[in-house]
Amino acid sequence: MRMYRPRAFPTCAARYRASARYAWTSLAMSITKNGRIIAQGGDLNVSAANLYSQGGVLSSLQGLFTANVTGVLKNGYDANRQGGVIQAQRLNLTALSIFDNYGGRVSARTGEALINTASFDNRNGGLYAKGLVRVTGGNFDNSGDNDGQIAGGQVELNLSGALNNRFGIIESDSTLAVTAQSLDNQTGQLRALGGGGATNFQIGNLFDNRNGTLESANSDLILNAGSFLNGGGSLLHTGNGTFDISTANLTNAGGSIVTRGGLTLTADSWTNSSVIQAGRLTVNVGTLNQTAGGQLLASSLFSGSGSNWTNDGLIASDGDVSVNLGAYRGSGRISSVGALGLSAAQIDLNAATAITAGSRGTVTSSSSLTNLGRLTAMGDLTVNAASLINQGTLGSTGNLRINADSLSNQNGLLFSGGDMALRVGNFTNRFADVYSLGNLSIARDDNNGWSSSINNVSATIESGGDISLAANYLENRKDVFEASGGLISGAIGVQCYGCTILRNRAEASHLVWVENYSSTITQDSASSSITAGRNLIGSGGEFINNASTISAVNDLTLNLQSFTNKGATAGDYTVRRSMDAPKDLRSWRAIMDYNASNDPLYGSVPQNPYRSTPGMHFWTADGQESVVSVGASGGGGEATRYFKFATIWIENFTNPDYAFTKAHYGDGSHVEAPDAIKNANFFENVIITNSPSTSANAVVQAGGAVRINAAQNLTNSVVREGITLGAGASRVGVTQLSGSAAPTVVSINSQLPPDLAQQQVNPLSLPGFSLPTGQNGLFRLSGQGGTAAAVTQPVGLPQSWTMGSAAVSVTQREQTVSDAQASTIQIGSVGQISNATRQLASVTRQSAGVSANASAFDTRAPGAAAIGGLVLPGHTSDSAGVTSVDSVTGIATGNQGSGALLPVQVAACPECRLDIGSSDYHCDFFR
Repeated sequence: MRMYRPRAFPTCAARYRASARYAWTSLAMSITKNGRIIAQGGDLNVSAANLYSQGGVLSSLQGLFTANVTGVLKNGYDANRQGGVIQAQRLNLTALSIFDNYGGRVSARTGEALINTASFDNRNGGLYAKGLVRVTGGNFDNSGDNDGQIAGGQVELNLSGALNNRFGIIESDSTLAVTAQSLDNQTGQLRALGGGGATNFQIGNLFDNRNGTLESANSDLILNAGSFLNGGGSLLHTGNGTFDISTANLTNAGGSIVTRGGLTLTADSWTNSSVIQAGRLTVNVGTLNQTAGGQLLASSLFSGSGSNWTNDGLIASDGDVSVNLGAYRGSGRISSVGALGLSAAQIDLNAATAITAGSRGTVTSSSSLTNLGRLTAMGDLTVNAASLINQGTLGSTGNLRINADSLSNQNGLLFSGGDMALRVGNFTNRFADVYSLGNLSIARDDNNGWSSSINNVSATIESGGDISLAANYLENRKDVFEASGGLISGAIGVQCYGCTILRNRAEASHLVWVENYSSTITQDSASSSITAGRNLIGSGGEFINNASTISAVNDLTLNLQSFTNKGATAGDYTVRRSMDAPKDLRSWRAIMDYNASNDPLYGSVPQNPYRSTPGMHFWTADGQESVVSVGASGGGGEATRYFKFATIWIENFTNPDYAFTKAHYGDGSHVEAPDAIKNANFFENVIITNSPSTSANAVVQAGGAVRINAAQNLTNSVVREGITLGAGASRVGVTQLSGSAAPTVVSINSQLPPDLAQQQVNPLSLPGFSLPTGQNGLFRLSGQGGTAAAVTQPVGLPQSWTMGSAAVSVTQREQTVSDAQASTIQIGSVGQISNATRQLASVTRQSAGVSANASAFDTRAPGAAAIGGLVLPGHTSDSAGVTSVDSVTGIATGNQGSGALLPVQVAACPECRLDIGSSDYHCDFFR
């Protein structure tokens, strides 16, 4: 076929089909009104200054389409908003000025699409290839109200200017490489679906991905840009290789950033409010401030280092977590599915903070650790600190070990599902709970060295196994116990040893000192308890059990220097002490002075009209009490007299006239007992309760043997009759005693009625019990209300690693070309050639018959069906992510022949001639 170069710009609209290699050279070419140039069996080459194919078709069905345009190539919308189509097996297109594909389609069916242009306008257009899509040029606009599309087996954009992908999509079935001065992907999509290779962005200035999507399944992702904005956007890298991005770009990006590969961030300071997720995430930041919305997530390992970190967001790993810092604080969370290690000079966890290890946990502070939140491990947990203050929850499902010089558990909870070892210098457990399902040991070291002190103050220490305590000083007491009131009255009287009535003679007798008290409790707190599920062993210096309980299910053994078991009581009670009587009158006068001030019955006896007659309490041997008069007896004619103090008579040799102090109990000026009375050796010292009273007993009990070995002193300071046990109820659990208790020091009365099994017990009514008021402890009230709604996926979870399939859907890519009717052709006097309805779409067409002397031509494309059409090129992706591009099918008729049918609309170009039966087509526009 020969083509002659036209001498001027052709204005004819035509459709051309050639079966051989087709070449066209012109100064300018215009294919209007849906014209078509189709090379059926060979390549198609077009060279022109400008090429206008709006709404038209340029295609090589079996070969390469090459276009060399020194000016403008237009393949976009025509006046009817019908886009043009350029399609071939392979494409090599050059438009040195502008490639206008606004609304058009450019597709390489089996091979590459190579584009070279200064400016490519692909708004609402499509650029597709089975193989490589490579665009080399200046600017590329892939935006549009219906989005521009670029899709291929591999995509390379080498631009010296700007790439605009707003609302657009650029998708590669393998790797994606973009080089540009700037990239605007706001609300756009950049996707690389291949499993190997690298996604490579080399952006000179701004890469704007705000509200956009960047997804890569390639092994590596390289993002090199002058600056990167990702606010509201999403970056997802599912490859296992390296995510290469500068720390400055990442730390200022915002949005969601997820990589399954390795990501390292290094900076002096960083404030993070975005979501960053990596397979292996390493954060080396000196000063990190993570806001409540910030998340640093890793699928296999999170590693962090720096000086000062404040975390109000989330640091989490599906694998291990390792963090080494100077200081850590904040109200955020650190969690791991695997092991967790946190080391810092100072650690401050507030009430909202949670640190959770999915398996083993190790937390170390070289200075102080303050926990107001939750520090837990699903496996074993080890906490090391110089000073540890726990006002929250600290515990483990496995073993718990705490190494600290000073440990304070204030309104908090220490718990372990296994054994608990507290290796401390000083331990204070105040209004708090220590609970171990296994054994519990509190000592300075593993050799059971003595701690300086163990203080259990209105708190609970309990274990399901053995308890071992070793300290120089141990106390188990109430935090506060104060009572108001005091001495009401007192009297010193006489009790005979063997008499039944008072007779007028001296009999063997002794003194009895009685003091009556009345008190009410003004301040009180819960009793403490130390309870062992098996054996309890204590060793050390001094152990004080003050109004609290020490108990064990099996044996209880205390080896101490001194042990004090001290209870307390409030109400009306009497202290009665017995001692030997003095034999001198001076001591008796001091006794009578005491009685005159403190005994309301001192002046209750009949009075002598000449002198004061005092009264004195007298008890018979069996305890019958009365008040008798103190009198005197003369010695006959002698001057000797006797002062009669009931059954004790004292001789008076010096003063025949006797007189005692008058009663003055009512004036409130009490006189202390004489020193001889206060310092006497009492052979009886009891407390008698006169009315129901409140007591706080000091109890030591065991289901087995109780052994208390005090080398220096053992004191049990309160013995009472009929006093109900008031030990506080355990706030942690109930330890059932096996067998009946056999207390050594204090006799315990039953607190509950015998028909307990048939009665409801209200723990609020038990003495020493109080509901927890803090946010931490074994029982913690949830502030989240329950609903009947179905369970839904929590908001804010880490993004999925899964990428979707090809985003350019079939309906977006495959749009049919509208119908185009063939023109009526007049050839001399030959009869009229009838119309043939031609459509380049997948619908049935009518055959075109040519009458008179016209020859018949076979216009079917090789391999085309009898019914064919031209379908707009589109990009589809099979299950493996491989691009497939639809074919351009030919115009089929029922006639057979060997030529090429080139129906020409000649109304606008009468100079065009068609030599039927020949192989040449030539058009002389100016003869």
